[in-house]
Amino acid sequence: MVNWAYLAGFIDCDGWVTQSNGRYVIGLTQSRIFLDQMKQISEFLTENRVFHSFIERDTVTMIRGEESTAKMCNIHIKAQEALRIVCEAILPYSLIKKDKIESCLAYAKERLAKRGVGIELPAKQLEKRKWNRLELEILADMRIKGYGHRYIAHKLGRSVNSVSRKFHKLNGGK
Repeated sequence: MVNWAYLAGFIDCDGWVTQSNGRYVIGLTQSRIFLDQMKQISEFLTENRVFHSFIERDTVTMIRGEESTAKMCNIHIKAQEALRIVCEAILPYSLIKKDKIESCLAYAKERLAKRGVGIELPAKQLEKRKWNRLELEILADMRIKGYGHRYIAHKLGRSVNSVSRKFHKLNGGK
């Protein structure tokens, strides 16, 4: 059964926490031999409202001068709120990558605070939080500038559905 301690161990051993182009990413890469375990981790992240990507792919490598195809699967966590949730939950159990996880957590909290996102809310309440005036102003400004719902949702730390519903209500919908 997957829990935060299991995920922390998995990331400590086979995962990675990296910063590239000023952004953090937490990831896991495994052979498809472990596909069931990776799907369980993905389901656990979804249940805990952690936005992530799950990708199955073929990769070509050279072994003793000959091409070989390996079947791999990846989980990537990039969104600041998702990084915050994961880092806070796994930090007490992390040993090897504890410093990187602390840095990632500080990054996520700083980015969320700059955007005015209420990081003090528990993950279960995040999707149900009320729209504040600043968010509505940013929403209107970004829409006027032609940004799409997905990009606006990402910038506001909200789901695409939340942004779409808000637009619908603002345009006279129920």
